[in-house]
Parts: sequence; structure tokens; C-alpha cells
Amino acid sequence: MSEVRCAFCALPLAPGSLRYILMWKMFADYDGIINLEDERGLESTVQAVKEANSADLEDQVYMESRHIVCSSCREEILESLDGIEQVVDSPEPEGGNGEGE
Repeated sequence: MSEVRCAFCALPLAPGSLRYILMWKMFADYDGIINLEDERGLESTVQAVKEANSADLEDQVYMESRHIVCSSCREEILESLDGIEQVVDSPEPEGGNGEGE
């Protein structure tokens, strides 16, 4: 049996030890806006798509991954995600649209 290590800190995980499987998915979001008046922008986007390889384009649309992590890294990951959720859930300041305007 090969040695299993934490994907984040590389700590060896002994057989029978506590470990977690982290699975994530990330996919493109679309806000429904395409600026059709910007012909140069559209042309450069089309050209970039033509020049890119299919694997890179696929990664721009959808990715998923699976990792084994130790309990310490699990806690760090959960704390980081909790921090992100707090930022996302925080109310916007008055007079702003959330985009710095």
C-alpha cells in the first residue's frame, strides 16, 4: 500500500488515521451581459478562443478536483471558507453598488 499524504501540507497519514476527502467544483458564471457594441473586444475574444487549446477552454468553463487532507488542514480550509462567507454576506455600504461606485 502506498503512503498517503495530505494534499495541502504533505503530512504522511498513517493507516487508519483520521483524514478527510475534499471535493470541489468551480464553473463559469454568466451575468447575461454581452457588449455587442464593442466589436474590437468581440474580435479579440473570438481570436483568443481560436488560439486556445480545448483543455484550457474547458478549464475556463468547468473544473473539479478531489484531495485527501489531514484534520489540521481541514480546520484551516474551513476557517478560510468561513472568512469568505462573512465577506460575501456582509451588507453593502450605503450609496454603493458593491462594485466600488
